[in-house]
Amino acid sequence: MTGESPDGLAGTLIVLVEHMHRIPEPRGLCRDRHDLRAKGEQRTADRSQKGTPYCEALLLLQRVPTINGMGERAVDDSHGQSVPQRSPVLSSVSGKATVRPEARHVLDLQRQAGNRAFSGLLRDAPQIVQRAPPATVIPDVMATFIEKGDWHGAAWALAQKPPAERTTLLASMTPERRQRLSEGALHGDISWSTALIGIIFGLSPRDAVIGAFRFGMWAHLYDMAATNLNGLNPGDITSQLAVRSAEELRYLDDAGQRLPSEGVYIRPFIAARLKALGATDTTAKAGREFGEMTISVGTIVQGDKAAGKRYDYPITITFKPDAAAVKADKIAFIQRVRLVDTATGDDRDWDTTNKKRQTPRHSSVDRVPGKTQGWYGMNDDGTNGGNLHAWLKAAPATPATMSDTPGARLANTTWEFETGAVCVTGPDAGKVYATITWGFTVDKDWQITALANKTFNKPTTEFSGAVAGWNAQAAGPAADRNAPGQLAFPALK
Repeated sequence: MTGESPDGLAGTLIVLVEHMHRIPEPRGLCRDRHDLRAKGEQRTADRSQKGTPYCEALLLLQRVPTINGMGERAVDDSHGQSVPQRSPVLSSVSGKATVRPEARHVLDLQRQAGNRAFSGLLRDAPQIVQRAPPATVIPDVMATFIEKGDWHGAAWALAQKPPAERTTLLASMTPERRQRLSEGALHGDISWSTALIGIIFGLSPRDAVIGAFRFGMWAHLYDMAATNLNGLNPGDITSQLAVRSAEELRYLDDAGQRLPSEGVYIRPFIAARLKALGATDTTAKAGREFGEMTISVGTIVQGDKAAGKRYDYPITITFKPDAAAVKADKIAFIQRVRLVDTATGDDRDWDTTNKKRQTPRHSSVDRVPGKTQGWYGMNDDGTNGGNLHAWLKAAPATPATMSDTPGARLANTTWEFETGAVCVTGPDAGKVYATITWGFTVDKDWQITALANKTFNKPTTEFSGAVAGWNAQAAGPAADRNAPGQLAFPALK
């Protein structure tokens, strides 16, 4: 990292690595930010005003982890948990980023702790989106790349020029060109991209943020994209959403829902764009494109550790499909479970067959041993079990329903579930229509605290990974399968 990077750029780069390689934030930064909030720092009230601190979005990304390239919660990389609120430590004056004196110690910590973490982790981590630079530099090669629409090549060529020349060239460019170069640089190696992004950021935080948003969309890092979008003014948000498909908008809406409460700011813009593309007030809502998915929690039974009495958490989930929107003959449920130690994240699942199909974060398809079907509650012959009623095209008025009552005698655990309504057979086979995340934590005395129930448009990467794990188990050694005739799921859509 070079001295050309303005204050806060180290935070920006940690963001990119955290999303691509899941790097934890250096300790100490959150405390300092809470200190700033205690002193009365507040975000800009009117986002349409000149001087909106666009650079806040880049800094906020430090604590927006990801499950799926879509995003995850700060505690365990999944839906529904809180992320520390951002502190507006930078502002815009005459179009340039400035650092308020009381916040400078935070940015110093970012540079000192962040540069070390970023350098070491990038050295060891796989470069999942990095593109190889051109082999040589030739005169005016940047212009050649721009003519071809190769903004990564153009950014690389510009980065080879002396620092002063880079700044002069970028200052003379249009905002759109700076945005494209910022996006192009994010495809590149840290050895040259850091300084270039720093110059763009110093000249125009807005252009750097728009470039980061576009990169996040390209890389399917939707939490990153949503957080950057959240740092823009209404006009820029509207223009950036105008070129996005309904599918992309659904992913962004999910990511906005995973942001702190301020994520509500961008979701009305997303809903408005979905409605412009044909959605109704109802179908523009999360999880409502293909029907309505709901969850109800029954009477929670708290554990009694002294008496050895287990705890139980009963739920019922229902999916009422819009028969005109789905192309299904049968709809049922796939459920992902993750049972871990709350403090350490270590696996606490006691089921051996579950362990053999887990993701690295210990998620797996929730199915009891000995069952060939991965569909929740389904009998081996495809009929409904006692806790499942699948939706059938032949009887469209009856919704799909399932029930579950997880419980045990395990202290200090987190029970995390993600339940998807999925097409079993028909043209949509494998299509996930909506998901609900739910669960609970258990303390040392076996007392339950419910987690928030949230409905989403799309499954997380943990969900997709759990399904892939089930299918790999079905194709693997017979001794490791859930049952001798274990059946694979159709490919998810």
